[in-house]
Amino acid sequence: METTTYGNETVVLDAYKQWAKRPDDERFLSLDDLYESTRARAGRSNVYDAPTKELQFTGALGEDDESAMIVQLNQSSPVMIPSHWSFSQLASHAKAHADTIRRTHPEIGARLLSHNMRHVAPKEKYGFYVEDIDGGERSLRAMTGTNYGRIYDYDVVQKVRDVAGDWTVPGHFGKPLEEVTLRDTTLYASDRDVFIFLVDENTPISIPKPSGGNEDLFRGFMVSNSEVGAASFRLSMFLYRMVCCNRMVWGARDIREISVRHSSGAPERFVQEGSKLLTRYAESTLDETRSILANSMTRKVGATDDTASDWLRKRGFTKSQATSIVARANEEEGQARTVWDVVQGGTALARGIKHQDARVQLERKVSKLLEVAA
Repeated sequence: METTTYGNETVVLDAYKQWAKRPDDERFLSLDDLYESTRARAGRSNVYDAPTKELQFTGALGEDDESAMIVQLNQSSPVMIPSHWSFSQLASHAKAHADTIRRTHPEIGARLLSHNMRHVAPKEKYGFYVEDIDGGERSLRAMTGTNYGRIYDYDVVQKVRDVAGDWTVPGHFGKPLEEVTLRDTTLYASDRDVFIFLVDENTPISIPKPSGGNEDLFRGFMVSNSEVGAASFRLSMFLYRMVCCNRMVWGARDIREISVRHSSGAPERFVQEGSKLLTRYAESTLDETRSILANSMTRKVGATDDTASDWLRKRGFTKSQATSIVARANEEEGQARTVWDVVQGGTALARGIKHQDARVQLERKVSKLLEVAA
């Protein structure tokens, strides 16, 4: 999950980036429509394994004089036209630069790929994910190792659809949408991936503010996947203050994530971990969430700053991190005595880290402390 900071708030950017770049034909108004689209594409697609030495490549010039590459699993098999994504995969397996081949003459590019696949590619056999297009054309959607553990996009959408219940596309600034439009939707899919962002805006959770009083937070989750190898399966769950019109998520906290790489055991791990966690989170009651937050506010971590620091170090934080978290907790909450205090201190510390990866790593580590209060 990609985050940044504005003032004293953590802002999640993932949904914003999807909203900003997706064309209309990759936007969906309902989970049912999203499922039907991803399921139909998978239904037109088949998986084949082929020995590296039998692959055939032919360069051709299209009507617009741009180079095209035709791929065959062997001399007698039907031809396949790589997508932009699968051609990049193909070039990567051949230890060649895709952009360089695209700029060269098609016949030369085909010879280079043929040579490299026979003499340079590290595997003796590869897996090909091929889609049959109306009119008899075949599209190469992905080229992977034969042990690639494909988690299908439609399976991910189906799971979300099964557990979504009253979860919806987020509204604007806490006000639910009267109708989901292509502009506002947070349901996306292309031939390369799927992305879903849903929230529970009808049941706010009231928590105390450091300055006094309370503020309302809401629950949300994002799910993404790529059955062609562009990205892992990822599930992110969090609390947040509001979502604006451009789908930036403001005031995010308690961010928890799970990621499943498409290795040989990926489908089983999706069922055992990702799917179960999504079900548990989506179906959990507000009472459970409120109970965790309430417990975190009363669960003691130490009677002094030193004992609080020791408590953090026993849970994997460095001495420097623990000392800084306790200091920020004193600034944010006026003390560092409970799980809630140190979580807020750790979140505040993470906001000051400029490097994205380091900031997200600390945010995840701090959010796991709430499990102590579960």
